[in-house]
Amino acid sequence: MRKTPMKVIASATLLSTIAIPVAADAVQAEEVSIESVVLKTDTGLVRVSLEDFSDAMLSGEGNQLLTYIAENELYGIALNSDSVVYYDDFVDEVLSSPGFDVFEVLEDMSDQDDFLFTDEELDGIGELPPLGEDLLQPHDIQGAAHFSPFEGESVGPVEGIVTHVLDKQYFPKGFYIYSTNEDGDVATSEGVFVKTDETPEVGSIVQVTGMVEERKPSLPSYMSTEFELTTTQIAASEVNVTGVADELPDTVLLGKDRIQPTDVIDDDGLESFDSEEDAIDFYESLEGMRVEVPKPTVLSPIKYDEITVTAGKVKEDRSQSGGLLLTPDDPNPERLIVDVEDYASTATYPATVGDQFKGNITGIMDYDYSNFQLIATEELPELKQSNYEPETTTITSESNKLRVATYNVENFSTDDAGDKANRIAETITDNMKNPDILSLVEVQDNDGSEDSGVTSAEESAQVLIDAIEQAGGPTYEYVEVEPVNNEEGGQPGGNIRVGFLYNPDRVSLKDGAPEGGSLEAVGYENDDLTLNPGRIDPTNEAFEDSRIPLAAEFTFQGEDVIVLANHFNSKGGDDALYGLRQPAQQGSEVQRHKIAQVVNNFVDDIMEEDPDANVVVTGDMNDFQFSETLDILKGDVLTNKVDSLPEDEQYTYVFQGNSQVLDHILVNNALADDTEIDIVHINAEFSEVEGQASDHDPLLAKIDFGFDPLTAKEAVVVNKESLSIGFSGGDEATSVTQDLKLPTSGTDGVKISWESSDDSYVTDEGNVTRPAAEAEDQTVTLTATIKKKGERATKTFDVTVVKELGQVSIEEARTLSNDSSVIISGTITAIDGKNFYIQDGTAGIIVRDWSGEFAGEVGDTIKVEGTKTDYNGMEQVEVEAAANISVTDEGEQPTPKVITADELNEAHEGMLVTIEDVSVTGDAGYGEYNAEDSQQQSFIIDNELIQNAVTIDESYASVTGVVHYSYGAYKLAPRMEADVVK
Repeated sequence: MRKTPMKVIASATLLSTIAIPVAADAVQAEEVSIESVVLKTDTGLVRVSLEDFSDAMLSGEGNQLLTYIAENELYGIALNSDSVVYYDDFVDEVLSSPGFDVFEVLEDMSDQDDFLFTDEELDGIGELPPLGEDLLQPHDIQGAAHFSPFEGESVGPVEGIVTHVLDKQYFPKGFYIYSTNEDGDVATSEGVFVKTDETPEVGSIVQVTGMVEERKPSLPSYMSTEFELTTTQIAASEVNVTGVADELPDTVLLGKDRIQPTDVIDDDGLESFDSEEDAIDFYESLEGMRVEVPKPTVLSPIKYDEITVTAGKVKEDRSQSGGLLLTPDDPNPERLIVDVEDYASTATYPATVGDQFKGNITGIMDYDYSNFQLIATEELPELKQSNYEPETTTITSESNKLRVATYNVENFSTDDAGDKANRIAETITDNMKNPDILSLVEVQDNDGSEDSGVTSAEESAQVLIDAIEQAGGPTYEYVEVEPVNNEEGGQPGGNIRVGFLYNPDRVSLKDGAPEGGSLEAVGYENDDLTLNPGRIDPTNEAFEDSRIPLAAEFTFQGEDVIVLANHFNSKGGDDALYGLRQPAQQGSEVQRHKIAQVVNNFVDDIMEEDPDANVVVTGDMNDFQFSETLDILKGDVLTNKVDSLPEDEQYTYVFQGNSQVLDHILVNNALADDTEIDIVHINAEFSEVEGQASDHDPLLAKIDFGFDPLTAKEAVVVNKESLSIGFSGGDEATSVTQDLKLPTSGTDGVKISWESSDDSYVTDEGNVTRPAAEAEDQTVTLTATIKKKGERATKTFDVTVVKELGQVSIEEARTLSNDSSVIISGTITAIDGKNFYIQDGTAGIIVRDWSGEFAGEVGDTIKVEGTKTDYNGMEQVEVEAAANISVTDEGEQPTPKVITADELNEAHEGMLVTIEDVSVTGDAGYGEYNAEDSQQQSFIIDNELIQNAVTIDESYASVTGVVHYSYGAYKLAPRMEADVVK
């Protein structure tokens, strides 16, 4: 029925029947009047008052409104806000009616629904936008630069289509808009952020008035924003929705619509804006726009709910896993950080370096924490996981050769007893095959980050020693020199240091020299260290707020070996690669150069005193194999064995998608040809879900001093003596609940086979089946046969397999050893992704559903069969499959227990509680809030489940939430707005 009229008819009809009478003040009949005209534009329906329309029609060429009318379709005539007739139908009716009476036709049409706009069309009519120079676009606000030409000015209206609404931690609230009229210039972004509490629907056409600002990222207090880039935004004073777009603007498809620079971040000191040559300008030109990354490859495991990716597959500078290697002349600007917080969690998402998404990732380009990043706005495509697995070292264990390793264990302390300790222990026993000497980096004192004045790490080390022994490794011994309290960097109160684990069955700490003190300097005299262990020049200003290198002298089969453990100062404080100062200044390397020179001087002194000395330098140097730091450290006397590896294996750490070497093993030149090295890739590329034990990969070296190998008979005897069974976390010989680790090979080419006395409970491979709960524990004898070249011996082990547990209370479950099987029941009080807070009448705990397939709701009572573990200090029960969780009742959640702030402790961990009379006193950082109860007891309101639940300086009758533990403190985590009562 509705046709598209010819422009000639349209103009003639309206001009003669409406416009001229309006000008003559004759626009109204007795029964009907015309209020406005409706145009159909590319961005929606727009209302034009009849008076404005008439003035434009009569004004002739050059009138901006007339041009606007001519460019769009005449679609309706509005008699009032609720009655609009279709213009095409109106023309048809007028031309076919006797007498050509316009108002009589309109009156008749207004009584017939078929001629009238639908309710949806009525709701979609927007107001006429400002035209010409008065209507700005996002590209005008952005300009071809890193700062807006309108910075500090009030602008508006600025028109755009809403592409994404943002309500996110560390970002202001608001939304992004995209130009309704692009300028065709790739250097000027068509998107901009609008800072406001308004939340228009995505797809809305808005006009915004406000102040143009350049927003610095919201960083922790210890980080400077001086050289951070900014995000252009409009702090809106007025937001008007004028229509609805037919569709969202197209995304910019990287690699097709725009080509990323792959070599240069900036080469002109930000003097010119080269959006097609310099990566820093390229990403700026996309700020606020919708961007699509085609089938990205994962370059870093997920951390802080962020994944670094690159478009497609890595073709150059490719690591063995498919990641991207950092090289001296290429910072790899094709890397792009994707914020996936709304769609994936660090705790549950299994992204590994080299995995590839099957589809494209779509998001909005922004800038935060020193990097341009894409904020994902759609569900992530399916992830195709590679078959890349954590490595087992290629360096075999031989009795006549010394194996020395270095391992950054990432702030390890007694707090890590359980899951983390077990994972690190397993990497040492299973993947590294029990090195003889292990240089440990980042060992915290006995009470971790608690600032108590304690500096010894003996208890922290013992936790790891016990876990290694339980996993089937040797009983190591530990040696250190305590640091000066809170003077050597790292987490406040943690007192990280370097130390050594060594296997006393293989090496000994050489006698004769006393152990050094914190401020005593070790020397080298009469072919021995003067202190053992001892610190290298500990009062040297080079070590300000950094770790002091530790020297220890060991004896291996009569040969003395000096091993140095190092942890150079970090890169903290260096300019960001994407920052205002270009080229980026790496100020931290000045101190590393000084430290490297001190260590090199120490080695020089040793080699000058004794040219035949054996020196191994290990540790986390926080610098690259091609850096000046390592050149200084090597000097003329050391060889960095990392350089001997294939290039695609040269990385120990992944930072923002760059696979790089930070950890090294160097030997004096005379040992270089007799030393082989392996970087054991087990951590840096793998996510927490896949068992990452630390953020660094360990290195392992084997040194051949020319000793004769063992005979077959000797090898069998040695292996029999050292052979042990490995137990999974929490188990021991008298209490086995999980599969055993039965070694099938030993040192020196020895083979080991096993036979079980009862394979219904323990198989020859070590697989365990527990007796039923109503049965008895079962003792099984395992016989190992150790053999080599016709020589053989046997050794037996008795293990007791304990019966299955019946259901226990949550309070009982919390006391079980980690990795114990458990059955519990409780009511869901809160849901955090794949984590469910549950409680019964005794206690609370978290249930972690790794599958993510269980769809429980708050108030459901569930039965859970899983494994008791802990995560970051919180007790939990892990479940591999949703089938192990069943809903037994659907009802109401428990009544929150009213507690005081000082009762926010382990006894209530995981439980739903209420604290009354709460005053919010300040910002605790990271989106958390400091608060006090009525007794002025302090506590923290957490953001684990809901952001911005409270307001600083406000008081509340009560705050309800679950008790959450993180970063050494128990906190209250509200679940929803209703948990906070004014």
